Amino acid sequence: MEAKNELPIYAELLRSGRSISVTPKGGSMHPLLDGRSDSVALRPRKPDEVPEKDALVYYRMNRGGEAVHRVWETGADHLVILGDGNLTKEYEVPVTSVYGVVTELCRKGRTFSVSDRSYRNYVKWWRRLYPVRDLLLKLYRFFWVSKPES
Repeated sequence: MEAKNELPIYAELLRSGRSISVTPKGGSMHPLLDGRSDSVALRPRKPDEVPEKDALVYYRMNRGGEAVHRVWETGADHLVILGDGNLTKEYEVPVTSVYGVVTELCRKGRTFSVSDRSYRNYVKWWRRLYPVRDLLLKLYRFFWVSKPES
């Protein structure tokens, strides 16, 4: 989910060692996060830290812009990243382009730690369902994502 306009400010705050809370915009993290109302708490990435698989990170995308997405795979100095609402993985993302790591998320007014059992179960099942993610996202968007009012 891209957090438009505030991105350079967020990156600078994280680089300066501050933890922040942001409301990512967009739908790339559906169904986990709604870009209209949900938020995430971020802590700065430690200089030598390689975020673990399944971590949510705030990073500079290879194509430009910044977003909160999930680490799909890790390497010594690069990551493969995928938004929960996306089908295409982003390869060869340098670890150094990760500014922050999500520690909590606030969904529909309820706060979850990324270590909570319910969150970890969501991650486990959403990852396992990757082969049918396209169909699941179509159903989700058809039935649950509110339509713009006319």
